[in-house]
Amino acid sequence: MFKVLEKQGGEIREDRKELIWTVQSETIRFQLREKQKQVRRQMDKNERWLSTNGWRQELVPTGTLAFSIKHLPRNLRREWAETQKKRMEVLLPDIVATFAAAVPLLVEQRREQEEQQRQWKLDEIRRHEERQAIALDANRWRKFVEFSQQSREAEHLRAFLDSIKAKCIDWERQVAGLTVADWITWAERRLLKTDPLHQGVENMFEAIGRLNAWDVRT
Repeated sequence: MFKVLEKQGGEIREDRKELIWTVQSETIRFQLREKQKQVRRQMDKNERWLSTNGWRQELVPTGTLAFSIKHLPRNLRREWAETQKKRMEVLLPDIVATFAAAVPLLVEQRREQEEQQRQWKLDEIRRHEERQAIALDANRWRKFVEFSQQSREAEHLRAFLDSIKAKCIDWERQVAGLTVADWITWAERRLLKTDPLHQGVENMFEAIGRLNAWDVRT
């Protein structure tokens, strides 16, 4: 059987109690073993002190062989066992045929798994990009709303400053080390920095465009 398998390509090697056939990048593990059965044996005088019933269960070889192939597609047979009418040499053609049928099925199964993995990665990338796009859009809108609030605050401050100017009589009067005119100039300068529209609409949208999906506060 080994010669037949080797003619199909690949190699056979031993791994502990199993044999491994590697072909077309697929690994098929199989095992040929002697079947055992459980028997009840009367203990000898040296063993009787271990038990009160005088009997012992043991596994003993049956003289018949069993062949098994692991990790095959579900529609393929995996176990063969000798009987009084069918010895292993009679079962070998069916075993070899199963090996031959398994290879293309395993290759196709691996191809499908690799395709599923590739598709999963693509879907994960797409989901990540969608999350990034949603986060970016949320950050941009948050910044737009922030500019709106700043502009509205600037309008209130401008109205307040105009009220101060209307009530001011002595612009040269000293207050806390500065003239009233100096304080007005300071307030106007700070007001211009507060109003995003003062920098121009293009600059406002440029600031929004510089945001990314990871920005928390900008």
